[in-house]
Amino acid sequence: MKIYRPLWEDGAFLAPQQFQQQAPWDAWVADTVARMTLANPWGVLCAEFDEGALTLARLNATRLVVRFADGTLIDTDLADNLPPVCDLSGLEQESVDVLLCLPLLSANGGNLENGQDSARPRRWQSERVTVQELAGHERSELAVLRHALTLRLSGQDNGAYQQRGFPASAREIP
Repeated sequence: MKIYRPLWEDGAFLAPQQFQQQAPWDAWVADTVARMTLANPWGVLCAEFDEGALTLARLNATRLVVRFADGTLIDTDLADNLPPVCDLSGLEQESVDVLLCLPLLSANGGNLENGQDSARPRRWQSERVTVQELAGHERSELAVLRHALTLRLSGQDNGAYQQRGFPASAREIP
């Protein structure tokens, strides 16, 4: 997918596309700089899970900091929501590889969850949050983009997702 660098000029009519292009441009620049110093600037930086939930055959993430190969940074403490709990009760094996999955970006649009059924998973979800203005005292509601993360098993059909495994992904199931 081509990235266009928006031209910010006097009198320009602001459109959502300008901001939608500025963010990938900034990410691409940061990624390019990161690749200058690291051979593989992606991976799991932090993955914490609720050990008590494992006794109930449920995998519940409590903190995730991950960078996907396309440069997408996930930080559940700072900007992202935790993925839903993964039910492990139907598994017969004693260990399983778990992946943090993010739906692939479609260049044809339709990446935002809109409440309608879709043949493919959507990459983002929207959420409304109240944000404090940093220069003043007003608080305003702001639409926020969240990554639609899921915990999935390696044996599932994960072709529509980017995936990142966890270093200690083989977990014993009681």
